[in-house]
Amino acid sequence: ARYIVELGHARDVKSVFDHWLANGKPGYVPHAWASLGEAVGWIVSAGGTAVMAHPGRYRLSAAERLELFAAFKELGGRGIEVLSGSHGADEMREFAGIARRFGFLASRASDFHGPGESWIDLGRMPQLPDDLTPVWRVL
Repeated sequence: ARYIVELGHARDVKSVFDHWLANGKPGYVPHAWASLGEAVGWIVSAGGTAVMAHPGRYRLSAAERLELFAAFKELGGRGIEVLSGSHGADEMREFAGIARRFGFLASRASDFHGPGESWIDLGRMPQLPDDLTPVWRVL
């Protein structure tokens, strides 16, 4: 999308997605998602640490979220993104509580894609709560 803007064919990245890359548009490619078990298995078998990214963006009820976190832990998941550029303060408190409840490591990320394209700029995320163990401390 950035390249199309750079070539002058669109005014901004959003326009590229709206006109060429969204569902039903000529450049759209449908997503092929792995199952939770497959994704966690691949990460763990490669020696990685599976961390669930921006859980506040999943459209799940509170009960469904708890089921997801329990399944994630059972499959070998070890961390949760407590702070994300797309999480508000209430979600941060909720996910910090989930990290405590399940014994998850904690992460934080701005989900930075580029200047003017992200929820929050690099280096602007609040710190994790002091009682949570950051994922980068155990790697």
